[in-house]
Amino acid sequence: MTIARPAGVTFRPLGRDHAGPVADRTRVVVEVARVASEYRRLRFEAWPELAGCRPGQFVMLRPLAARLIRRPFTVFDADPDRGQAEVVFRVTGEGTARLAGLRPGDRLSVLGPLGNGFRLDPVRHRAVVVGRGVGMASLHRLARHCLALGMPTRVLISARRPGLWLAADALREAGAEVFAVDDVSGTSRVEIVERLLEPTFARPGSQCFVCGSSRLIRLAARLGARWRVPVQVALEAPMACGIGTCHACPVRPGPETEGHLVCVDGPVFAAGGDLVA
Repeated sequence: MTIARPAGVTFRPLGRDHAGPVADRTRVVVEVARVASEYRRLRFEAWPELAGCRPGQFVMLRPLAARLIRRPFTVFDADPDRGQAEVVFRVTGEGTARLAGLRPGDRLSVLGPLGNGFRLDPVRHRAVVVGRGVGMASLHRLARHCLALGMPTRVLISARRPGLWLAADALREAGAEVFAVDDVSGTSRVEIVERLLEPTFARPGSQCFVCGSSRLIRLAARLGARWRVPVQVALEAPMACGIGTCHACPVRPGPETEGHLVCVDGPVFAAGGDLVA
């Protein structure tokens, strides 16, 4: 998990608008598969409110048999007809290793849907989706939702190297204009990405959604200020409860106040600030 909080960017809550009641349930694992080289996709049975949650909302998961705290994951995809939901993650410690080791038929403890998701501006008809690494897990379902609404959608996916472009092929096949950039080739440099994104920011009716990188968040906020385009950011944070009790996920802790919490005020925030346009 990358904790992206670039200097100069402020994060304003969109207001709490939870879609559906939160439930704490035991569910059965349907599939665990490797995707995009080093990520895992975990598919499990869901209930209607979870399968129909807003893009950007998240769940707290742990294997039922493990004595671990739950880990937060954005809902990567969901299928209300089949009653299933998916999360995508990278193995980084014991909790994610236990989840990656699950098999079909194993049971999960699932808390969700949690948080406030992305909101589309009804007067804007063009989407710019910008993700880095596993941050695309927070954006995939949003991009597909925009495409389903007939909205022209440009997606920029950044990664350390080729092969780590999460959901690039699926979104391209769904009709998105996809740009895949990486550190190895140097195409992920900020100045190159800016040239790729600015034409869409400059077009009337655009709105931007971003996750996964301080550089990309700062760039999106700067372009948004330059072209008066609203920017929403999905923030990531370690947390133990997901419901505002543990207070482990402040957006930016200060000397006198902890600030907004990612779990209940986010994870999606409006991005702004005193950036040079």
